[in-house]
Amino acid sequence: MIRGSINALLLFSLSLLAYWALFGIFNDTVVMFKYLNFAGPLIPLCSLLLVLLFCFLSKGIFIKITAVIVSMPAMVIPFYILHLDFNKGEYKEGNYVELNFITFNKMGHNKNYRDIFEIVNCDEFDIVQVQEMDDVEEFKSDVGPLIHDCNIIVNEDDKGLVTFSKYKMETKETNGVNLIEVEVSEKIKLYLVNIHAVKILNQPPIIQDYLINSLESLAKDLNAPLIISGDFNATPFNKSILRMKQNFNYAKSPFFPTMNNSTWPGEARKFGLLGAWIQIDYIFYKNLNLIDVFVHDSSYSSDHYPMQAIFQINVSSALK
Repeated sequence: MIRGSINALLLFSLSLLAYWALFGIFNDTVVMFKYLNFAGPLIPLCSLLLVLLFCFLSKGIFIKITAVIVSMPAMVIPFYILHLDFNKGEYKEGNYVELNFITFNKMGHNKNYRDIFEIVNCDEFDIVQVQEMDDVEEFKSDVGPLIHDCNIIVNEDDKGLVTFSKYKMETKETNGVNLIEVEVSEKIKLYLVNIHAVKILNQPPIIQDYLINSLESLAKDLNAPLIISGDFNATPFNKSILRMKQNFNYAKSPFFPTMNNSTWPGEARKFGLLGAWIQIDYIFYKNLNLIDVFVHDSSYSSDHYPMQAIFQINVSSALK
């Protein structure tokens, strides 16, 4: 009797995950789907464990085959979503300048400034965009002259968004987006947007929709090298990330079957000691060539792992 009840519950769970895979991905208006979308990268493993347990507890071959068939959508479709990419490539013939770029959510209460300095270092990296850095003055005081080569811009609307660069920068605002103009050289300008989006789990999806709408408008109006990066607090299964992929090039590393783009949770979380599970930090771009992208092996005392990309800027496409 107990075994039968457990099997019924397992089969129901497999059916629910299959329904999500077929009809719920990118649908954040339904609360259940929104939570499953956030956990999307883990669903194939969950479905596999459920079907294995079901087959172990069940005796009939027919019911076992049925369970395997029911489990397939939740094990196969998520891998397709993780590989979903609308990139058309940016390569053009011409002269290039190489750019070493990092985005990193350092975690608000992370005060290990010497660890953070390994990332926020303008001698090592050309541009570093940081989220949750409301304590930037404490950081500067702690590391002192070590960051003397950094130009620094703090977002006026969100003091936790800080951009460090060895290049001169100034703030502009376009379509309601806080835009940073970087003077890479006399002939090259690059534009940046530093993102710390509201958590998709805590707010209605329309809140992230407003952000994506503004970024889409920016993309239409700005015909110049552009990088949009940061903590989007959403996974590739949430609609906001789908829309970003549709409108911008998506910096991703090749991964199969592992998820090398996963950035959360970091070592600062107890459940992050085994490594990152999901990706919620991203780098999107346009009018640039992507040479390489990867997630760092250390989270530098944060609950996020830094994401690094190396770009080439075409001199002719970035003229003033």
